[in-house]
Amino acid sequence: MTTQSAERVENVSLTDAVRPHLEDVRGRARATEDGRQQTPETIELIKELGLVRALVPRDYGGLEHDIYDWLQALRLLSTADMSAGWVAGLASAHSFVLSKFDKRVQDEIWGVLGPDAIVSSATALFDDGVAQPVDGGFTVSGRWRFASGITAADWVMALIKVPAPGTGELAPYWALIPKSDLTIEDTWKVSGMRGSGSHDFTVANIFVPEYRVGGPGLSVEPADGPQYDNPLYTLPFLVIFPIIFAPVALGGAEAAVELFRTQLSTRKAALSGVALKESPLAQVRLAEAAMRTRAIVTLMEKRWNDVAEHVRHNRAIDPAVAMWWRVDDAYVGHEAVRIVEHLIEGAGASIYYEKDVLQRFWRDLHSVGGHTHFNTDSAMQILGRHLLGLEPDPTLI
Repeated sequence: MTTQSAERVENVSLTDAVRPHLEDVRGRARATEDGRQQTPETIELIKELGLVRALVPRDYGGLEHDIYDWLQALRLLSTADMSAGWVAGLASAHSFVLSKFDKRVQDEIWGVLGPDAIVSSATALFDDGVAQPVDGGFTVSGRWRFASGITAADWVMALIKVPAPGTGELAPYWALIPKSDLTIEDTWKVSGMRGSGSHDFTVANIFVPEYRVGGPGLSVEPADGPQYDNPLYTLPFLVIFPIIFAPVALGGAEAAVELFRTQLSTRKAALSGVALKESPLAQVRLAEAAMRTRAIVTLMEKRWNDVAEHVRHNRAIDPAVAMWWRVDDAYVGHEAVRIVEHLIEGAGASIYYEKDVLQRFWRDLHSVGGHTHFNTDSAMQILGRHLLGLEPDPTLI
């Protein structure tokens, strides 16, 4: 990033920075699908606009940006291409997570590559992934799935299984691995979110120094507390790591509603030739979708502002509040899929041409809706136990 660009993202909201580039991102969406990864132009754009460095510490040239504006920027980008919002969001969320790791690995990544270094992640172990303790660290072999943005990444954060001394019981830890140590497997041949490039990758008997490993468990929290003064870095791992999924789904639902409205304005009934915008049923379908979308926008904006307020006022997070945030996200993802389904029912037979843009959002929303963070059965069980005064079930995430 040039000095001029860095100054621009320091002084302009990320949302305002994204807006002028939406048509360009839309124009590349087909190439993104065909290539099953983000184009180099879009990767460069998300760096140029400051999205990757949004939550990077200022010590390394980052922005330490406002959470609310950052999430709104991801939502807006996703109205052009959900997979672009997904890759940009994960890249910036992973940068936040990196701030909780040992400073030595931060130096290796940000100190060498700068604040726009992209870190991918993979939690889904496909095969093996057990780390064998050796002097100074671990040797690791295995295969991981769903590494979104891996083709554009510089490093990857992989969930490994570490045997406990004595018992050998396996516990999950995160390991940071340079891209040079892994092999990308071309597996992302899917119906939706093709542009996320979420391929498998493998590693074979690599050495991972102990300081590049964080855990145990899904959370990575420094033993001595945050390493930076900004209250942003007091937010728990599990607040920021999954927070980017709902804005992507929300942006996709908003785009689908607008596409349906535009198509309805020009479509005619196949047999009668009557303008469909004059159909009361079509009007009601559009209005219902718009109203349901407005409701989840309101819910999400409150949720994002709540997180931002916790940072602004350096407030501790009540576990009950964090639980509601988790359920809010799952509900929004589930509802976004239902909204696009409602629209597709009234979109006509032409929707089934692959080139139809509304169909792309339909496929992408279904793919996003399958993410574990949008598992409403699990989320509602978490909420139900809370409402009944029962202890949290640690197996529910």
